[in-house]
Amino acid sequence: MPPEEKITIEIPHGYSQRDALLQFLESKFPRVEISLIHSEVDKPQVGETLVEYDSSAQPATAEPAQGEDARAVLDEVEEALSQLPNSAKSSSG
Repeated sequence: MPPEEKITIEIPHGYSQRDALLQFLESKFPRVEISLIHSEVDKPQVGETLVEYDSSAQPATAEPAQGEDARAVLDEVEEALSQLPNSAKSSSG
């Protein structure tokens, strides 16, 4: 079973591009479950990441690098969010 990855993205209240943002992220990260939640933020940002691994797939002597993998996923999502066109960002404030 492949690792399970979940990402929560915080979006501003009244964010008008919610569906477009979700489609954009799902296209960039097709194997990741993405949730959008309203929060007191100025622009979309990563709220939480969860990366689960099947430890039985690891050799007994290997030390899993889960923290590094989770950080890599987080960095990729933050990079994708930074690529959002300005027109997709909320103008309410």
